[in-house]
Amino acid sequence: MQPGGIATRLDLAVISAHNYAMTQTKHRTSFALDEETIHRLRTLARTWNVSQAEVVRRAVHLAYTRSESEAGEVRERIAEYRAAGRVAADQANAYLRRLRDEREHWRDES
Repeated sequence: MQPGGIATRLDLAVISAHNYAMTQTKHRTSFALDEETIHRLRTLARTWNVSQAEVVRRAVHLAYTRSESEAGEVRERIAEYRAAGRVAADQANAYLRRLRDEREHWRDES
């Protein structure tokens, strides 16, 4: 705010953005992280000038977006191979099942 309590447009935008973000908070959670990950989390938070929670939100958003994009690309490639007669439907489905099983296995390990 400017002297005398008059808010500028920038002040109001910052306050509005902060209030909007705070109203979107729905869940609190805890994580057990190794020292290297904690160091990276704190470093990113300082570098980006955001909270550690915001770093986690951004990382989850990025990972999810990439995962969805990669899955779409795999489906498109398989569809192209099938259309060109380079892979049979049962082979493509077996490949997708194998990928799904491997991902389930990765989740079980973490």
